[in-house]
Amino acid sequence: MTSRWASAIATQARSCVDDFKILSSLVQDLGHQPQWISNSMICDELGRYQIWAGNIGAFQEAQLPVSLDYRLRAQPKIANQIIELLGDLEETLKDACAIASSERHNRFGSSLNLDEDDKPPDSCYAYGQETIVDNQRSEFQELFESIEETITSLFKMSMMIRNATPRDRYHKAANALKEPFDDRYDIDHVGHKFPRLATEDSEWLKIRLGKAITQRRHYIRYCREHRDRLSREPKPGLTNYDPANSERQAKIMDLANAESRPDLKAYTVAARLTGSIAPTSASTLVPANLETAEEASDEAQSQTSYATLVGVDDASSRLHVVSLKKVTKGVYPFECPYCGEIQNIRQERSWRKHVLRDLKPYVCTFEECDLRIFADRYAWFYHELQVHRIEWCCHLCPHEPSSSLDIFQGHMRSRHSDSFSEAQLPALAKVSQQPVNGILPSNCPFCDEWAKKLSEFYPHASQTETLVVTPAQFRHHVGAHMEQLALFAIPRGFEDDESANSTGAAAGIGMDTSSRKE
Repeated sequence: MTSRWASAIATQARSCVDDFKILSSLVQDLGHQPQWISNSMICDELGRYQIWAGNIGAFQEAQLPVSLDYRLRAQPKIANQIIELLGDLEETLKDACAIASSERHNRFGSSLNLDEDDKPPDSCYAYGQETIVDNQRSEFQELFESIEETITSLFKMSMMIRNATPRDRYHKAANALKEPFDDRYDIDHVGHKFPRLATEDSEWLKIRLGKAITQRRHYIRYCREHRDRLSREPKPGLTNYDPANSERQAKIMDLANAESRPDLKAYTVAARLTGSIAPTSASTLVPANLETAEEASDEAQSQTSYATLVGVDDASSRLHVVSLKKVTKGVYPFECPYCGEIQNIRQERSWRKHVLRDLKPYVCTFEECDLRIFADRYAWFYHELQVHRIEWCCHLCPHEPSSSLDIFQGHMRSRHSDSFSEAQLPALAKVSQQPVNGILPSNCPFCDEWAKKLSEFYPHASQTETLVVTPAQFRHHVGAHMEQLALFAIPRGFEDDESANSTGAAAGIGMDTSSRKE
């Protein structure tokens, strides 16, 4: 990055905060009038803006690896778009401040198109003002709408930049933590929740699942602390003093020292955890990914999920993803309290999928496998079906599919040895391999209840033939068990802690243990 861009974003971002706070102070002195925007609405937009800037590192100096300037050091065009948006925001805020301080008239209707020299006298504004206010918007209200739209555009830019940045945050979390969690607690929890895994034969899976929970705890803590590092903002008033603008600087200093202003203090982005993580850095934006990044930020289309015939856990003890309504408080885009990134999700189903992707709930249930953790249920079970849950089908006779390669090769040698040579057997076995079509419900590594309840539900089928479920049903059932373990990684009291230290747009992380249908 050239010197031209050195801290340009950080300087402009902090300047906008100063203007926001001056505007808030001026509007508070005006009182509640129809032609003005309330101070609480201005504070809401300041909160949104601070969430955006803190989430992406816009307040940090360019030389710091966590800064937005640093992230965009190789992309001056993207940096320029951010700077232009911040410039528009700053200009709009200054115009609003000029109106709120009575330096300019708060024009209405057709007068918005007039130049300053063409404005009618003040008496004209006073005459019939009540009627004008009731029927037409003021210039101040239009400026506020422009502020809202600019901040929304900054959120969209943030999502595009994030989606275009390649990174494995689980890997970063594992390498960055100085004081990792003790995984014995999570391993014991798995054995307590699923006694079937406490047996000697399943001990390895219990350990794998417990360690995966601990890995998610590391990820959640890394995201929170990384987000706090990005959001650290220099105190207002500590910027360079400008004698030519001493009055403005004095107002900023007054606001910085005004501990009695809870309406502004509540919107300060505060650090919520003590630091226990190594210094982090922002991932570098990859230009090649920018073309599809914006498309990737849209909500993924929903996929059909197959329901099992019986539930997984008792409704009273089942953990749930906290509702989208609770997280957003009706504000979009919003900051995900799990991963700390900006999202524009509007549907509960899509929100649940996003949270589960963050937690990577799905673990390969075969001991010899090294691919152990997956973010997507379909990717996880596709892996098991292609690599582990396979059978070999003889195409030369109606023989039952073989459950192992040795059985299939033995069958081919004993029944069809005249149809192929020994050298052709490996290739023949490969083309005869296919995913299983049915799975015994008793193969669930977590519980016995499913097979028992299905046998009770189909008593005649269990007496006359082997009862099996489809791969889709098995995937849903076993995947639901894993999702419950993944949600256990979210710390208790997480929701209350977030609500006390952030704005409504960022609050709401936690789990809902109330009984409800999904």
